Amino acid sequence: MMQSRGVLSYSTGERIGNFERTDPFSVELWVYPTGTARATALISHIGAGPANPGWMAMMSGSRSTYNQAGFVLVNNNATGNFFNILSTFNGISLATNVWHHIVFTYNGNSRVSGVTLYVNGASKALTVVVKDTLTDTIKDNSASLNVGSGTIYPYFPGRIDEAVIYDRVLSAAEVTQRYNAGAGTETLFGTAYLHYCLNESSGTVVPDSSGNIRHGVTIGSPPWIAGKINNCLQLNGSSQYVQA
Repeated sequence: MMQSRGVLSYSTGERIGNFERTDPFSVELWVYPTGTARATALISHIGAGPANPGWMAMMSGSRSTYNQAGFVLVNNNATGNFFNILSTFNGISLATNVWHHIVFTYNGNSRVSGVTLYVNGASKALTVVVKDTLTDTIKDNSASLNVGSGTIYPYFPGRIDEAVIYDRVLSAAEVTQRYNAGAGTETLFGTAYLHYCLNESSGTVVPDSSGNIRHGVTIGSPPWIAGKINNCLQLNGSSQYVQA
């Protein structure tokens, strides 16, 4: 599995996305899966195994649909010092070749109870607790932030648009506003830690529109195509992603 190295922010020398388990944060993106995988990373900051410290938002499915989303915070995967929560979308499935809006929020309490999942503007029950035993740091100063891939789970097959990370918990009203904004505006309702509009038409640079200069780069030469709002990236599910 991929074990990529982190890159430094141009502005502060930080490791982008290197949150602590006590830090509240939220992740948001529009996804258009063109294939399915048993489990695939959406946005992650996960280090090398066997410990795999860090965090990750993911989806999983079978055949032509995705039927689960998950959120993971890890100190040490090998010793069970982590939490991992899954949602089965309350019995619904997310079809391929359709745009879906996914948001995870986390309040920094180091427990599954601190996570909320929203799918297409509506909150969803987190129904399957795999583990809830996180007690130590999740920071990894060598890991990268990846959009569309992760060290633990493989690459996402499909289009990704409007990838945003917030260093706070989004409210339900903000999630609704952002979902409704999918009709055509990229305006954020509040501040963001990182905002990839993914509007480019060529090149490898992924600019951060939040003003925080947390730019990324494309890996594997994914093409820029028409997206949910303006352009987006098309990922092949085997070698393409964004790294920051």
